[in-house]
Amino acid sequence: MKILVSCITTSLLAFGAAGAVHAAIYAPPQIMIEKANVHYITGGIGKNEVAQLRQLARKHDFNVQLTFAWNTGNFLADIPVTITDAHGNPVFTLEKSDPVLMVLLPAGRYTATATYDGTMMKHTFEAPAHGI
Repeated sequence: MKILVSCITTSLLAFGAAGAVHAAIYAPPQIMIEKANVHYITGGIGKNEVAQLRQLARKHDFNVQLTFAWNTGNFLADIPVTITDAHGNPVFTLEKSDPVLMVLLPAGRYTATATYDGTMMKHTFEAPAHGI
């Protein structure tokens, strides 16, 4: 199992075993969704959609990006994700994330927990005051 961090605001949560990618039902990314006072967008099925997500992230000042993939590069979908604050309190939970999840959080230290095929990954990160 391996976690790769590409920069302080972007985390790549990689699961270490090889295997088939779960197929997600395609839905284009929505501009912004609010859940428990946290704004987020999720998507990332294909290069065009990833580009669209990044454009939306800049426009709406999202400051955290999580990407779910095997460490071989195959992307994963339908990933349950929980983000907790520095005190361990949940601030965001999503039952099924697409491969790319962008979140707007207050600046601070957080831990993201994601599970796939019985394997749980945790990654602690700093959310900056401004976007990606």
